[in-house]
Amino acid sequence: MSSSEDQRFLLDLISSYLKPWRPHMSAEGAELQVSAGPPPVETLCLRRTQVTDIEGSIVNNGMLKYLYLEGNNICSIPASFFLSVPRLQWLDLRNNHIASLPVHIGSHTSLQTLLLEGNPISELPPELGNVITLTGLNLRYCPITFPPQDIVEQGVQSILQYLRSALARRPVSQKKILPGRQVNQRHL
Repeated sequence: MSSSEDQRFLLDLISSYLKPWRPHMSAEGAELQVSAGPPPVETLCLRRTQVTDIEGSIVNNGMLKYLYLEGNNICSIPASFFLSVPRLQWLDLRNNHIASLPVHIGSHTSLQTLLLEGNPISELPPELGNVITLTGLNLRYCPITFPPQDIVEQGVQSILQYLRSALARRPVSQKKILPGRQVNQRHL
């Protein structure tokens, strides 16, 4: 098999394990039957598997809490990614080729740990400051210029505070309204 065939096979295999588990009622409605598919997974490890794209088939799982994608060839994160994994707490993206994070990361309410080590990310989106659940952020070997290095060296809470301040200083016309967030009309 070619590399693309290998990757397609791997994605198909993963997809079969990520189909949602749902109980079904029988025709009579009296018995509860369980679907033949496995229940949704909370942990998915795809370390060093030559993944190049984060597709819906990989992450279309509302139960996913821990996702390990270290050491692949991922260049970008889809804009909808953080919306499709609402319970995600741990995301390992170390040693890929990711140059930026989508602004929708700011609407995530569960992410606690984000590992970005070894990616060519130079700027963190100010919206990341809205992820108040984030307690771990690994930026080692990333050429970060925003926020400034002195802020990065102070740790995750200083980074988040700096990003929130940068977001607050943006003109209203440049602020993006994230799904799940309400706009306060009196501040417009």
